[in-house]
Formats: sequence, C-alpha cells, structure tokens
Amino acid sequence: MRIARFTVDDTLHFGLVEGEPGEETITVLSGDPFYTGINPTDKRYPIADVRLLAPIIPRSKVIGVARNWRDHASELGNETPTTPQFFFKPNTSVIGPGDPIALPEWSDNVSFEGELAVVIGRIAKSVPLDRVPEVIYGFTVANEPTSSGPVPRASTVPAPSAPGSKPIWTPTTSPSKPGLTATSSRTAPPPTWSSPSPNSSPPPANTSPCYPAM
Repeated sequence: MRIARFTVDDTLHFGLVEGEPGEETITVLSGDPFYTGINPTDKRYPIADVRLLAPIIPRSKVIGVARNWRDHASELGNETPTTPQFFFKPNTSVIGPGDPIALPEWSDNVSFEGELAVVIGRIAKSVPLDRVPEVIYGFTVANEPTSSGPVPRASTVPAPSAPGSKPIWTPTTSPSKPGLTATSSRTAPPPTWSSPSPNSSPPPANTSPCYPAM
C-alpha cells in the first residue's frame, strides 16, 4: 500500500496511490491516516492532476545514520565507524519531489545520496530489537544531498540540515514484505510511503500518536 500527501484545488489531502507506473490514480483518504487509519473516500484523481508533496512532515526531526555506506566513506577518506553515528535534521529540511534544493553558499561540491527512510509511527525510545516492527509505520525513499569542503567557522549547522535540503518521495517496501524494490527511472514516482496493511489502526491508547520522526 502506498500513501501520499498532495494538494488539489488548493486543499491538502492524504491519499492512497494505486495503479501501474504511468497510470496511477490517487484516492483521497478521510482524515489523517496516523490517527484514524486508512479510510478511502469516493474522490479519486489521476496522479498527473494533483501536486504531490513530501509524503510526511516529521513532527520533530529526521534522524540520520552517518557513514553507513562503506564505499562512500572511503571515497571521502573517512574510516567506517565501528559503532553507529547519528545526526539530526530539522523538519524544515523536508521538501517534496521536484522542489528546489537549497544549496550551501560555501560549497560548490554537492552530491546526492539515495537513502532508505523509515517512517516511525509513534513516540518510542530504547525499543528492543524484537519490537522494532511495532513502531515502524512504513518506508519511503529520500535524497540526502551532501556537501564537502570546509564549513564556515561560525556555522554550527551542517549543510544537510539546512531548510529545503531533504527531498522525500517514492515507496519501497512494507514490513510485511521484506526487501527493497529500487526505482532506476530518473522521473521520480509519486512521493509516498508504504504501510503494513489497508486496515492499519491508530496507535493504542497507551502510546502517544504523533507525526513520525524518521
């Protein structure tokens, strides 16, 4: 299942994307799927007639894992860390497909990085490994533009965290279907995330519903 966020007639909606590539339609969902589950309405549009947005705006932040691509770390002359290294990006960095990326003024060497983004569907902390699937709402694909070169001394914000620097789009897989389906086309598919099942329910009463932090 692929869930998208879009506007049509100046109105913001969540929608369910269906159909083969090039023939997709989007069905308007009633309410916010994070709170009310997946509730399709009778309104449907061709995907070409709507403006697709980033499928989700995190409530607080994006959490990134640094230097987890061994070959890329070697290209930059960095060692692969023996323990996970993380960095945060504010939700103002998230943009949709086709939106212009804000490039840093102090570097002309900016490269793109295709990333698997995990959408977390509820507030969670110190989740045991065997319970991780319980907090994952779905998956999508993001672009992580990376700049190299000296950072201005007065700057405390890395370039990947700048506003408008994190495009998010493209569903990949769902927890019920392990594995990654990559898209090689230069034309980005609809910006969506994939969710476990059509009958996804909101978080239980003893948890705090929220917009995900990826």
